[in-house]
Amino acid sequence: MIVTIANAKGGVAKTTSAIYLAAAYARRFEEGATVLDADPQSSASLWRDMAEESVKAADFVVVPTSDSPIDLQQAWATMNAIPDGKPGAVLIVRAEPRTRAFQATVAALDEAGTPRFDAVVCKRQDIKAGMGHSPDKLHEYPQVLGEIVEAMGARA
Repeated sequence: MIVTIANAKGGVAKTTSAIYLAAAYARRFEEGATVLDADPQSSASLWRDMAEESVKAADFVVVPTSDSPIDLQQAWATMNAIPDGKPGAVLIVRAEPRTRAFQATVAALDEAGTPRFDAVVCKRQDIKAGMGHSPDKLHEYPQVLGEIVEAMGARA
């Protein structure tokens, strides 16, 4: 299964989500997951072109976003770039579920009929500080993986 994590906006937890999902996969299926990083941190057009190719190769596209309006706008733009028939969903990350911003984000996604994960990755210091470490606690990411596996099983 190839899962692409894409969003043209930087700082929306693409890398973090990739690492945590890979760790969740390895624990669930007791086999390694391969993580490929296609973000060259160079020109936006080059990144966009590479991401477009990655999305075409994906079996499922995860589009992470925070509850920031600018992040959400880019999430919608990314969702609109996913080829027809390719499954994908928005993953709300760094969430603070009791805030108005979070509730407004969920409402906006639902009102627009945008597919989104039921799982929401909450804002946590250990995730923020986890760079360079194999994550001990995976928090909501096993649930995210479960939703991907379920969606892919339904399509098989």
